Amino acid sequence: MLPPSKLQPTRRELVFDIDMTDYDAIRSCCSGGAICKRCWGFIAAAVTVLDEALRRDFGYRYVRAAFLVFPFYQPLPLISSIIMRLK
Repeated sequence: MLPPSKLQPTRRELVFDIDMTDYDAIRSCCSGGAICKRCWGFIAAAVTVLDEALRRDFGYRYVRAAFLVFPFYQPLPLISSIIMRLK
């Protein structure tokens, strides 16, 4: 086992957690953790804005969006198609 003085970070991670419940005030189709295809537009817009700001304004080169849904309300093909569209 390495002593703590030998452990050095090699990378950093910046994480943004966007919850659908944050959009309940403007959603008319669903509420709480429920999500439909229309709701994904809010998430896609948020990810697009964050991606652009992180790259342009802060100089990030490596940005990855991960969509985690629990409990799982949408089938995998819908989530996969949205991820592919955001690339």
